[in-house]
Amino acid sequence: MAKIQLKKHQLFSPRKLLRSLLAVLIFISIWIFPGESFGQRQVIKEDDIAHAGITRPGDLVALIEGWHHYSLDGYRWYAGDDPFSSNQWLLFLDDQLLALDFFNLRHLNALPVSIEQIDSLVITTGPSAWQGEYSDAGIMRIYTRPIPDGISAFARYSSINETGDPGPYQYTRFRSDNVDEIGPDYAVALSYGSEKLRVRSGAGHHFHPATDPVISERRNNYPQRFQRVQMYPLFFQATTDALPGRHQLFLGYAGSIPPENTEKPGSDLLFFDPLNTEVPFHSGFRHFGLSGNIPLNPHWQIIYRLRQSQTSMEKPATDIFADLDWQMDIRSAKVAMVFNDISFSGNFGGSITENQAESRWLSNNVNITKSKFFGRLQRRNGRDQQELSVNFSRIDGQSLLNGFLSYSRHFSAGNSLKAQISLARQAFAADNNIWYWSQKGYSLLEALDLPLSFPDDISARRDLQFDLQFQKAINANIQGEVTTSLQQISDAWFPRQHFHGDPPAPSTPVPIHIATDISGTNFHLQAGLRHQLSKRFRQRLYYRFRQPLSDGEIFRDAWETFPIHKLLLKLDYTPVEGFGLWGQFTWTSETNWPLLLQLPSENATTTVESNFQLDLAAHKNFWQQRLRTSLLVKNALNQTIRYHPLGATFDLSIIFKLAIQL
Repeated sequence: MAKIQLKKHQLFSPRKLLRSLLAVLIFISIWIFPGESFGQRQVIKEDDIAHAGITRPGDLVALIEGWHHYSLDGYRWYAGDDPFSSNQWLLFLDDQLLALDFFNLRHLNALPVSIEQIDSLVITTGPSAWQGEYSDAGIMRIYTRPIPDGISAFARYSSINETGDPGPYQYTRFRSDNVDEIGPDYAVALSYGSEKLRVRSGAGHHFHPATDPVISERRNNYPQRFQRVQMYPLFFQATTDALPGRHQLFLGYAGSIPPENTEKPGSDLLFFDPLNTEVPFHSGFRHFGLSGNIPLNPHWQIIYRLRQSQTSMEKPATDIFADLDWQMDIRSAKVAMVFNDISFSGNFGGSITENQAESRWLSNNVNITKSKFFGRLQRRNGRDQQELSVNFSRIDGQSLLNGFLSYSRHFSAGNSLKAQISLARQAFAADNNIWYWSQKGYSLLEALDLPLSFPDDISARRDLQFDLQFQKAINANIQGEVTTSLQQISDAWFPRQHFHGDPPAPSTPVPIHIATDISGTNFHLQAGLRHQLSKRFRQRLYYRFRQPLSDGEIFRDAWETFPIHKLLLKLDYTPVEGFGLWGQFTWTSETNWPLLLQLPSENATTTVESNFQLDLAAHKNFWQQRLRTSLLVKNALNQTIRYHPLGATFDLSIIFKLAIQL
């Protein structure tokens, strides 16, 4: 097997000296538990979700301003802030870390709660930390709705229709060979609440066909039962205040039904990058989580987190590909001390996590243990605030140090200046995707005759980033903010497929290798304006600009897959109580995918043209808001929308939702 030689690094450079000095300053500091870092923060509330008319957790990414998102089929969404760590952001549900990792996809539709149970989302882009976990790609925190007193029940039905489909549009100008109906989707929940105990359980169903011509062309030999997705999420939550403090148990499951075991068969069609095609799997996600806090006195408390997650993928027995299988088990325990008084707050603690991968393709199981010490200290002095966070971990024989130092100054209400410097290191072993497990002995690619090459030793990626944010309240109804970021990336890695001459036939092996030692500098600019025109009308304008400043070929090629420009305008109008109108206009500039292997196809292209999308929604509540309806029209101007060169095209779609709360 061919090996890629690592570059020899200079023994001294000003840039490395600056990083070393920063590391020393953080290293000699007190270990303190990291809270939420500076980043670019966005809060999405329950009303924002309801007014937008979305029905699936995966669709939440369309509401996130700072991330770029794309989809191949309209069901599974890839999202992130950085092409070198796309989909490596962290996901929390009620402060429980979830590992919804399917290959390189963080599959939000496998979230074991329905969209109606979500109370709010908090998203931070860029270097972020929360509860001892650090990510250079950002963090998404999902919080479920409070459980009301007494017994209550909830049910929801929704269905989607795309106007470019056959069926009712067979003899109109919208006729095309596309899917006819998406759904029905449904969700049910039952809850009980008392003074000391609150319990909630629920179930749901997603149905999504994937018969777009662009996708069908890649797998025209698949049986009909593999042309659709059926996903079933289940969950159980219990919270008690009977013991000292508050403690919560969460049990979750989401999975697809094997095609052989249902009258209306389906599977989970996961896109497998090395083959550039969808592969049908019976996928499953299981999670057990126990968390809580124990107060010691008014200023100190102990918090703990225990979890076990399992992600599994089983290939149905067919002759299309080998009978692939995959299972990832994660077990973690974390404990920390938390303190808070008038001038200082912070925490310190430690955790241990064990990852285990199992497969029939593995000669032996792969086990990775990660130990961590972490901490945070925040000082408040009048209008000034300083914060230091540190995270030291050891994984797969590598020692990593992450941290940030921030300063903020509040001049008056709504006017502030914040500055931060952050240092992040990510081990290749922490990148939970197919490439890492290939290095550890996963022989899947060799079995598929796909040559794979990578270095024996891949250095930990290093990020050094400077952020500066200014917020200004123009008046009581208009607020604006501007954030600039300068990011220096070193020793990044990137999977590549490459060929010489004409693209080969789909059955021809294509060499794959991990490109390493990728370095470069990137500049980000974000600006937003929020306007509360009246009590019933609000609008939000957002713009983002990204530009690589380095000339490295792979570095620039990777960033071309993210749009340089993104513009978003959001309107929310409630003319009368119980009825409202919502709209979102999104424009993104052209993206290019020069590193993507293109299979011979009349639909193949390495460029996704700039596009704009207008989504409109109306919502109406009845019966003292117990009965809620919404109608969402996506791509109301019926533009040709494509998010990815190998993905489907999306026409105007109509999404109807009906929910009842008893």
